[in-house]
Amino acid sequence: MKTIESPTTAPYRNQGEISRMLTAAVVNETFRKMLLANPEQALTKGYRGEVFHFSKEEKSRLVSIRATSLTDFAAQISSQ
Repeated sequence: MKTIESPTTAPYRNQGEISRMLTAAVVNETFRKMLLANPEQALTKGYRGEVFHFSKEEKSRLVSIRATSLTDFAAQISSQ
C-alpha cells in the first residue's frame, strides 16, 4: 500500500532548487542576509536575475523558516 504524503509533511521534491538557493546564499552576502531576514522577498526577487522554481507548498514552507544563520536555515529545511 502506497503512503500519500500531505503537502505540509512531504519532503522537498525540488532538491536542485534548494541547492541553487543555498549556493546563492553561500556565495553572496547580500542574498544570504535577505534570505535570513525576509525569505519571501529573497525567493521572489531571486538571485542575479535567476528565479527559483518552488511549488506553492515548498515556498510556503521556506518562507516560514526563521533562522539567524545559513547553517540554521539549512538545518530547518532538513528537518521539515
